Amino acid sequence: GEYLGEGLAGSWQGSFVAKGDEWVGETALKLHQGAILSPHLYVGVEQQPLTITAHLTARPQQLQLTDLRYDHPGILTFEASATVSKQQQWVPELLQLQTESFAVQQLYTQYFLPTLAESTLANLEWAGEAKLELSLLRGGEQRLKLKLDDLNVEEVAVATEEADAPRQRRSFALYGVNGVLNWASGQRAADSTLRWKGGHFMEGITLGETQLDLLLHNKNVTLLNPASIPLLDGTLAISEFDLTLHDDGPRFTFGGALAPVSMESFSQAMGWLPLSGKLSGGIPKATYQNGLLVLEGAMLANVFEGQAIIRDLRVEDLFGIWPTLSANFELKDLDLEALTRTFSFGKITGKLEGQIDNLYLENWQPVSFDARFATPEQDESRHRISQRAIDNISNLGGSGMSGALSRTFLSFFEEFGYARLGVSCRLENGICEMDGVEAAAQGSYLVKGSGLPRIDIVGYNHRVDWASLISKLTEIAQTGAASHGE
Repeated sequence: GEYLGEGLAGSWQGSFVAKGDEWVGETALKLHQGAILSPHLYVGVEQQPLTITAHLTARPQQLQLTDLRYDHPGILTFEASATVSKQQQWVPELLQLQTESFAVQQLYTQYFLPTLAESTLANLEWAGEAKLELSLLRGGEQRLKLKLDDLNVEEVAVATEEADAPRQRRSFALYGVNGVLNWASGQRAADSTLRWKGGHFMEGITLGETQLDLLLHNKNVTLLNPASIPLLDGTLAISEFDLTLHDDGPRFTFGGALAPVSMESFSQAMGWLPLSGKLSGGIPKATYQNGLLVLEGAMLANVFEGQAIIRDLRVEDLFGIWPTLSANFELKDLDLEALTRTFSFGKITGKLEGQIDNLYLENWQPVSFDARFATPEQDESRHRISQRAIDNISNLGGSGMSGALSRTFLSFFEEFGYARLGVSCRLENGICEMDGVEAAAQGSYLVKGSGLPRIDIVGYNHRVDWASLISKLTEIAQTGAASHGE
């Protein structure tokens, strides 16, 4: 029941001559109606007739086809020769096949798409052409050569966040792909080269012009030479890449380093609040299998003139519609002036350290985490905070003093000293349980002042709606100040 034909109509003609114990002849089959379906292929002939012609030589234990021509106009045309022998059963002994140049989108739409209804491959759009050569040699060795000519491929899906206004999302794309891929199952294949002019993944992370030198052998794809892929406004340098095809799907490992990528471009691509600074660092060995990406070891990234250490990174359904991410972060020596400049928050100088434990994101948006940030105990840098920063912290922390400085003699001071500052947030079920750096008589210190005149900021709101908090941060990033409110 895996190979079906329906409504087939056409004609067959041929002639055979007996020569000793073999028959020699030629045959021609033309189908002009109906369809054929297999587990991985659908061939419909209603719009264009399909013609197969060949010369045959039949022996008691062998069938030989020469000058075989398969012609489905506008979709696929190839020439081939084949030998099939009967041992315990009929098996191919020799096959040589070479296609003419074909339009990939047309072949994909007519032959493959009808069998891919439940697959992510059903959401691809193609442009460009390709040619294929296939060989099955005596002894079972197989060889394949695929030439790509100005190929484009995009994954197109419909996002359903707004049921009344669905939009198309293009989570993956490569443009201007050229190259020759050589694969062999036995002896080493010739080296392969793959080039593309641009592309993107996860909708907004852009890829620049790249060349990959590869070895395709058996079920493995190996990077032969280190490669550099322009990523946003930085570079991803890949030192190691190895992909193996298993029965349950592909598995690959890779390692390398990320040259500086601006946090502004990265956060914009991810749909986050705008960030400043640079993201860079080494990428230890990472593995991907069954839709799960796992980082083995720790990744060091340079952000806000400090360091972020990423551990236990796991991304599920990486290329799917609803990816999830979990990780733990440790932050060291972050520069507060660079950080606050990011959000137009108001100037704060000094250092900041902290950690984000059990971070969990769905579709790249935070769902839960336990975060703590504070001035390092041994920080000897200059600690200053501006009036605007005080006003914004007061508003976010619910201290009740937002805007108060501008109504007192303290408005004559542009900056104030502080001893320590910090905040913690435990996010769960859309609520951020907030705390400060130190307990106060009522509430907790978000900023503990130092020197004269002294300013302390005490937070009283310990439960804050996460969506409202993000809304205020967004407003600060856009206007430099959050609106007053609870």
